Amino acid sequence: MYFSLQPLKTLSKQRPLANIFNTYTLLTVTGQFLVHFLCLLYVVKQSHLFEPRMGPIDLEAKFSPNVLNTTVYIISMALQVCTFAVNYRGRPFMESLVENKAMLYSVLFSGFAVFSLATGASEDMMNQFELVVLPNEVSFFFVDFLLFLFRSTYLFQLRNILVYSVSFDLVACYIIDRVLNFLLGDMF
Repeated sequence: MYFSLQPLKTLSKQRPLANIFNTYTLLTVTGQFLVHFLCLLYVVKQSHLFEPRMGPIDLEAKFSPNVLNTTVYIISMALQVCTFAVNYRGRPFMESLVENKAMLYSVLFSGFAVFSLATGASEDMMNQFELVVLPNEVSFFFVDFLLFLFRSTYLFQLRNILVYSVSFDLVACYIIDRVLNFLLGDMF
């Protein structure tokens, strides 16, 4: 979708960043990477709590879907959509996301697909992607992502864990990017 981006008809009075190796870019990439990595680790840990790994992995075995590869596939897809959505610059140098219909529809459709898979909304869609329907309940220690203060025992659905992780990842990356852009970048 980046190949179809259109520059604005008039030049902006604001100058873009001089190069990509600046404090803003390095910090936003690092911050987003940490959020993505922590969400991925969290989802993998929760998958292992529900379906523990038994013995060594046979790399030559025929593929069979399980909870782990289902959750990793969905969170990986979500991380890619999040990266496109958060890092799209738009104005003042390019068309905004609302003006760039192809990019907007791609992000919306991909985001809808991620949430449909994460919630298990369509069993046919899950089967088409060779994913398993995520289990209804799993007991685990839930670390509150927003506060990191309380550790409590809850009974959650693994689907909800995945949806919460995807949502947290998107919101946290957006906040990191916008705060760093305001403090260090070319806030517009």
